[in-house]
Amino acid sequence: MLSCSITMHLNNNHYKNIVQAHEEAVGSTLAFIESNYINYRKTENYITQTHKSDNMLAARINHLVSRNQDPQLHTHAIIINKTRCHDSKFRAISNELIYKNKIFLGVMYRSELCKNL
Repeated sequence: MLSCSITMHLNNNHYKNIVQAHEEAVGSTLAFIESNYINYRKTENYITQTHKSDNMLAARINHLVSRNQDPQLHTHAIIINKTRCHDSKFRAISNELIYKNKIFLGVMYRSELCKNL
């Protein structure tokens, strides 16, 4: 949120709290994705089924400014396209639910951020 980014840069007293609130909101959103939207497909006897997984691996890269060097606290979260399945094999993630709910996930992040502030 732009107002958080500007406040963070103008007032060092709020810097740590805003960054922490942001990181917790990102973490909560990623945890929700992991718990609810990480699935994989498995084909047996020419029948493909979607199965729920309970794990994901994600990398988070925090930035404090935009490409134009304007204040913009944001995180790039990269979900690795593999999950460990119940048979201990690794398979590609079926990401349709993540894509379908991207707007909801953005709302969830902003709601968590506001709650944390």
